[in-house]
Amino acid sequence: MNKIFTLLFLFAFYTVSAQNLKISGKVLTNDSDEIAVGATIRILNSKMGSISDTNGEFDLAVDPGTYILGVSYLGYAKQQKEITLTDKNLIVNFELIPDIKALDEVIVMSAAKSETPILNVPASITRIESQKVDKLRLWNQRSMSTLSGNLSVVDYGGGDGNNYSIRGVSSTNFDPSITTYIDGINQFDIYSNIEFLHDVESIEILKGPQGTLFGRNALGGVINITTKQPTNDWRGKAQVSLGNFDLQRYDLSVSGPIIKDKLYFSAAGLLGEQDGFFTNTFDNSNFNATEYNGVSLSFRYDISDNWSATLSGKRYSRELVGYVPYVGTPQEALANPFELAQDAVGKSMQDMTQASFKLQYSGDHFNFKNVFSVQTSVLEYQNVDIDFTSFDVATFTRPIEGTDNTVNVLTNEFTFSNAAGAERLKWILGTYVFKQQLPINQLIRSGEAAVAFDPTAPNQTLNFTSNSNDGFAVFGQLTYPISNKVEIIGGIRYDYEERAFDTRTDFITGNDPAVTISPERSIKTDFDAFSPKLGFSWNATNNTNLYLTYSRGYRIGGTNTSLDSRFESYDPETSDNFELGAKGRLFDNRLEFALSAFYIQRNDIQLQVAEPGSNGFNFVTLNSGDGQNLGLEMDLNFILSKGLRLSYNLGLLNAEYTTLELLDAEGNPISLEDKKAIISPPSTSNLMLDYTKVIRLGSNDLVFNGNIQWTRQSEIFFDFSNTVSQEAYSLFNARVGADYKGIGLYFWVQNISDEQYIQWSAPVAPISTLGAPRTYGVTMSYEFN
Repeated sequence: MNKIFTLLFLFAFYTVSAQNLKISGKVLTNDSDEIAVGATIRILNSKMGSISDTNGEFDLAVDPGTYILGVSYLGYAKQQKEITLTDKNLIVNFELIPDIKALDEVIVMSAAKSETPILNVPASITRIESQKVDKLRLWNQRSMSTLSGNLSVVDYGGGDGNNYSIRGVSSTNFDPSITTYIDGINQFDIYSNIEFLHDVESIEILKGPQGTLFGRNALGGVINITTKQPTNDWRGKAQVSLGNFDLQRYDLSVSGPIIKDKLYFSAAGLLGEQDGFFTNTFDNSNFNATEYNGVSLSFRYDISDNWSATLSGKRYSRELVGYVPYVGTPQEALANPFELAQDAVGKSMQDMTQASFKLQYSGDHFNFKNVFSVQTSVLEYQNVDIDFTSFDVATFTRPIEGTDNTVNVLTNEFTFSNAAGAERLKWILGTYVFKQQLPINQLIRSGEAAVAFDPTAPNQTLNFTSNSNDGFAVFGQLTYPISNKVEIIGGIRYDYEERAFDTRTDFITGNDPAVTISPERSIKTDFDAFSPKLGFSWNATNNTNLYLTYSRGYRIGGTNTSLDSRFESYDPETSDNFELGAKGRLFDNRLEFALSAFYIQRNDIQLQVAEPGSNGFNFVTLNSGDGQNLGLEMDLNFILSKGLRLSYNLGLLNAEYTTLELLDAEGNPISLEDKKAIISPPSTSNLMLDYTKVIRLGSNDLVFNGNIQWTRQSEIFFDFSNTVSQEAYSLFNARVGADYKGIGLYFWVQNISDEQYIQWSAPVAPISTLGAPRTYGVTMSYEFN
């Protein structure tokens, strides 16, 4: 296979094509018939582009073919046009509309791993641009909950992991059911996931299984996060945010050309801290305070008109004092809000590094891209209270002194696809390989108060575990027009993975030497999966598309650190999604809509439960049943009047377990049927009104902007028997301020009504935590471009 890639590489390098046709045109603005000087014109999925001159004119030399031409100009809505060249030059003119009067024509990357107009994508997808990221104060992945229909994000309270639920598909163990990508790099699990949203260009939320192009753990969907990339124009931004709970956050970013048209550079830095929302009544101290910092660097070198190479790196660190602010039942949490009593104030620390090298070729006959990445993460816990009481029962520490808990992940993805000018068949082929080393060395200490159920207390249990995961995948997808209006989409992926661990458990009582109670042993498992996709897309009108698709996703199987042979391993979980949708634009691009209906069949659902006989200190993952999810979704973006925009997302869902078998403390089966799936609210809503007013002052604009956001989530269940829940609740957020000459000042408030609600409650234990109370502050910024 490596020889094939080498031949493709050499063929691409030495392929020279004559560009003997020309696209030319002019860019004007429709509000004043002014010439748009400096507008960016480019051909999607290629390196070909131009800047309009002082007459608003541009030209591009291309081969015959079908292209999508995109235009962007500051203050005006982005536009695209599909054009076809045969044997004659073509003139294409653009008339741009101010962005306060028309919506951008949106381009997405993740659905087909190529730039595609969102209306042409036969899938349910939500894209959040950088400007909206700022307006909604999306500082981390936890803040994305309900931003799209049937999307929920559950914050466990530890800052080191989030549980996405999309269309009722979620996870209860460390392997996610919704995979996250940052700049094309798969964030494997909570150990390597960079949860900070920093210097973001866009967030794309793909709903439904995405196994064909994304493989493992795209069971319910994909979150694709892209950071801002350097261009020929220098840009920079400095931002300071201050708020209650002693919030401080500092952002700095800059990018531009080191050598114009050749070498580009970008850098961004982040520094922040905030007190916790909780008070520990055991010692009257603040609990759950956090500090964090990070930096990212990127260099892109345009080797030639066809070739480019990008070297990027990110490093983020986080420290949290007062790990997991848990109390007992939801009733206890709400009776004494933001109070807890823990005798041990645990600490969590994480350092994450991600580096990647991307080599890309954009040619006249095909494109290809190779992305190699290295991820490392060190996650430490010190003296974490795991009984969550004021009694000295048990604490948890990782790693054990003298051992290493550094997680290492290597990935490489190669994709080979059609060139930008492909007239009919659109295709992509690819391979993906990875290797993960995941040591987990941890200590559980039983204290004096544990003697009530453990006569050997105080004692220490030391578990030494080394995990390894290795796998590869091959995949392909094509889109073929069977008529001028109908396309057929087909794809398939094959994944193979091996997982193994070596483990040993020692035990220490008092000052006695360590005794091995579980000798070293090794467990290995392997599995494979096919992930097909089939669909039809119908361009009903110039501005409306209908689609019907089937797709499959899977979540990896694995092994458990259990002495019971029944629990040594578990199988992959799969989901089959059938979806019918419509999307389009109306009223001269003032209204954009997307509607979808779906049915998901879930098989071999993985649930993490307490291992029978382990006193709740060891957890295992089991294949516990099947389920089915039915739902409807609607996304609307509407310019109501000049400067006034409305966006609305609605999700309706019926997600339930058709069969479910759990185990009690003695290992006896407990059968549950027709229960609602956990972390799957039957309805989610998000409404945002945004108003912009531009006042011309001399040669500069004073821009006022304000928005108010309403989110609602219906009743959500946290346990499998549906006895622990949070009732429906609404949250209101707002932001108002102004920009002048690049200087911005904005005031914001989150959870205006100070709503108290259960953010999370454990499915298998009586522990709960509240969502964030009212927070408010001010953000000051300076930006140039």
